[in-house]
Amino acid sequence: MKNAVHAINRLWWVILPLLGSCLGLSCGEEESPTETAQTQCESLYQAYCERSQTCELIHDADGCFMLTQEETPCAGEENPDDDANACLEALAEFSCERLPTEIPSICNKTVLGADNPVESAVEECRVLVETYCEMLSFCGIYLTEEKCRDEAYEKLPCDDAASVSTGYETCLSDLDALTCENVEPMPASCSGVIVFTDEDLL
Repeated sequence: MKNAVHAINRLWWVILPLLGSCLGLSCGEEESPTETAQTQCESLYQAYCERSQTCELIHDADGCFMLTQEETPCAGEENPDDDANACLEALAEFSCERLPTEIPSICNKTVLGADNPVESAVEECRVLVETYCEMLSFCGIYLTEEKCRDEAYEKLPCDDAASVSTGYETCLSDLDALTCENVEPMPASCSGVIVFTDEDLL
């Protein structure tokens, strides 16, 4: 009798893990390619933002991730990346000195390569400068937008932009709302919205 009980107990410990994995309705189901692609996309952007924070390029990895999802939602991804896992491993050890201007080469084939956050930051910095200079020129502070941009880029090297903060859109909205009576100084909401390689210049 004792042998039978022991045998049943041993069998139960074999079956229990299997039961535990099948208690949910999704037992035996695998992620669809679209679900896999979206999960990979979120993991890649999160890893990029966390590495950027570790390298002290940004102050808020979660805010960085939220911004990427506003601009390039992972919900739009449909095809899994074969290089996603290799990219995640490379990001974890990627040089902080190189991160502001590039990503690991293996990541170029992933969503990060298709929409590099660094490239986006450079472009967004330029949009901010051009928007403000357009208003300054219109109000007669500068004779031409070109002269304004030339001086702005000397103080604000957009090519070194690493990321933008979550206040970027508020800054742009406040710039659009400026009049010639309050065009200077730049709105307080624009302070710190562009994060550069070494420090916040704006």
